[in-house]
Amino acid sequence: LRLRADYLGLVTIAASETIRLFARSRVMKPVTGGVEGIDKFAEPFYNLSPFELGEFYRFGPFAYLGRDIWVLLVGWTLLILVTLMVQQLMRSPWGRTLRAIREDEDAARALGKNAYYYKMQSLMLGGMIGALAGLIQVIQKSSVQADTFNPVITFTIWTILIIGGPGRVWSPIVGSSIYWTLIVFVENTLRQLPDGARQTLEDTVKLSDFNIGMLRFMLVGGGLLLLARYRPQGIFGSREEMALDRR
Repeated sequence: LRLRADYLGLVTIAASETIRLFARSRVMKPVTGGVEGIDKFAEPFYNLSPFELGEFYRFGPFAYLGRDIWVLLVGWTLLILVTLMVQQLMRSPWGRTLRAIREDEDAARALGKNAYYYKMQSLMLGGMIGALAGLIQVIQKSSVQADTFNPVITFTIWTILIIGGPGRVWSPIVGSSIYWTLIVFVENTLRQLPDGARQTLEDTVKLSDFNIGMLRFMLVGGGLLLLARYRPQGIFGSREEMALDRR
């Protein structure tokens, strides 16, 4: 935490990768299951569900399994509670101190604020929120391996933050909704192309069912490049917040 800006991000990514590789090692197999991971741990959670787990529930044109509705209900409830908590924290003296440290850490230290202490608290709070999100993810799958949390997760979250923009508590929520909507929409569109258009793509970019997943990320990535070019602060961010983040 004595590092600043990009260096802190690089160190935390390296530390997380070290922990992940250690968790999948043979030494940790009795605890983490090693490469195979662990499963069958979500039954107590699903036993609390008021819905029939294997039954479909229809909401207009949509149909969801009872187990998926239960996960969605708990996940969105936690999301709303955490968002409200973070919003109140950022309006508190603690949150204003964090903003002061971000704007000018040296000035905050000169005023007697322990920057290391506040940054450690912020890191721990962010870790707790990330752990809650990871908990919902593995419960939904009913299994977990160390490789579930690979660096792709980190960069996906970073992409979501770029889309939403900095400086708004609810920006990551909207950013994630937009990101996954684009991913699903692009993939479904590619899979349902008319025969003529599909044949053209197959001839030009060797499109197949196997590489549609890769092509969707390329197209979404192109959209992100346009966003970075014409609106670098994200959809809901502000240029003032970006200027502070560069310091």
